[in-house]
Amino acid sequence: MRLNAQVTLLTAGEAKELVEIVPEVVASRTRGECPALSLGEWSFDSSVFLIQARGECWSPGAPSSLLINNYAVDRRTGAVRVEGSKSVVSTPAIRRKAQALLDVAKARLLTVAETRCMAFEAAEAEFMSSAETNPLSVTEIPASDDRWQGFAVVGRAGVDRTSVARDYYVSRETGRVWNEQNGSEVVSAGLGELRSRILALRNTPALSLEDALVVAMRLPSISGKLSEPCITAEVSGNNASADEVYVIIRDRCGAVPDDDELAAAVNILTGIVSDPRMGTPLQSPEAVQVADEILSRIRSSQASERRMIEAQCSKRR
Repeated sequence: MRLNAQVTLLTAGEAKELVEIVPEVVASRTRGECPALSLGEWSFDSSVFLIQARGECWSPGAPSSLLINNYAVDRRTGAVRVEGSKSVVSTPAIRRKAQALLDVAKARLLTVAETRCMAFEAAEAEFMSSAETNPLSVTEIPASDDRWQGFAVVGRAGVDRTSVARDYYVSRETGRVWNEQNGSEVVSAGLGELRSRILALRNTPALSLEDALVVAMRLPSISGKLSEPCITAEVSGNNASADEVYVIIRDRCGAVPDDDELAAAVNILTGIVSDPRMGTPLQSPEAVQVADEILSRIRSSQASERRMIEAQCSKRR
């Protein structure tokens, strides 16, 4: 799960979780059509995600096109619509899932400690000093809502080091810092880096596309086919579901695209490999071990980064 700038909006993965329980998509999966969910290229950085659902496993007698539908997911409310329609696709399962995901999104709000650290970084940038040469006094301003956190900062600025007081407000949704006196956003390289690092802590540890392929290649049923000439393995550009990606065995010497084989689905959160049609596990001890090692390394790296940020921010209290 990778986040856009506003942490309380549904992520692409969360939006796909809603689409994959739309009745049309569920029916496609039941028919063994291997529905894949792809994000519309121009829907990034907006309050709506456009998601196309299409079957990837064609069977004799099936329609030539396995397009299921195009959906629009409101990232603020979790409402799912067929693209171009005003009516909401609503079932008890979708409504429950949407509420659960919105609760998770709200829990991603930046903590008061994180906003304090960012206010301190913004003040240092604007006072053009460091904590060692110019100690700053940072006092929390009682919050009027849970979206913004304010801080009163007193320090010294200018050639004569005159005492200056400024109020900063930090968005707990985006990490952006507002200078109340100037009426403008504070922008600096250090603040931008800190913001990116803090937001990245909210990403769910997951396999990359390359990692997923490495795990799948540990399955004899896949690696054994690559000994043949012209045969390659790659990860599909479409997601199998919110948490899965498809692995394709491709015959580069084949005359038609039908020579491609959808060989496996890899869950990027758990590393579990399954049959794309039936959903049954396709595990091997080596694949499980490799997936566990990669995910453990990713979690360890994220935990280390969290400790580093906490140590950096603890010096600014």
